[in-house]
Amino acid sequence: MKKIVLMAIREAFQMTMNVYHAIAPRFEVKRKLYGLQYVLNTNDHISFIISPFDWEPHIKTLMTQKWGVVWDVGSNFGLFSILAARAGNTVVAFDPSNHAITHLNKSKKNHHCRNLQAVARPLTPEKAFFSCVHDASCTNVMCPSTHLKNTVESITYKEAAEAFAVPHLIKMDIEGGEQAFLENTDFLQWLTDHDISLIVELHNGYVPSIPKRFHVQHIHGDHILITPQRPVSHSESQGLRD
Repeated sequence: MKKIVLMAIREAFQMTMNVYHAIAPRFEVKRKLYGLQYVLNTNDHISFIISPFDWEPHIKTLMTQKWGVVWDVGSNFGLFSILAARAGNTVVAFDPSNHAITHLNKSKKNHHCRNLQAVARPLTPEKAFFSCVHDASCTNVMCPSTHLKNTVESITYKEAAEAFAVPHLIKMDIEGGEQAFLENTDFLQWLTDHDISLIVELHNGYVPSIPKRFHVQHIHGDHILITPQRPVSHSESQGLRD
């Protein structure tokens, strides 16, 4: 009974939010999150504006560690991109929404994050074209398109590695698009070859089958951390036996 009530509450809330997003204006506002000021808008980012709680603190903890190069895939307005850059990492943020990237760049300028680069294109395992996104919603889902007009061309992870740098950490929140990455053997091998850790949020009940060569840690909710298991060297194995 309790589960049914909770589901009904969630559905009612989602319906309310859908109506709000359909009619609410988009005014630019500034909001402090984790002590830093971000540029948001009153339609797409209302949850961040009105929530009294910290947003995904488990992700914030990971993103503010010293990794080196960090990719924020599905960055939206750059909550975690800015935090990772302020922690001293070199950050590349990817989002298909020009509107979201505009907000991110304004926050980036306010915080003088010269070590952060924003890319207004979706990151994919294979080259693809998608319908343009016309807002900065955090729940944008990319729709493949065969039309030449009003489309955006993706950038593959291999192209991004050549254009920017191979990351040490990837944070991925792309509303179901993670499935294409987690089922791509070349991408998984690339993670292994370059010892790249991956924080990913799973959507729509998707349960990936991750090869045993990875360590999978369930962080919180639908977030998992996937890390290649580094082989033990001969000298290390000798030390363990001694």
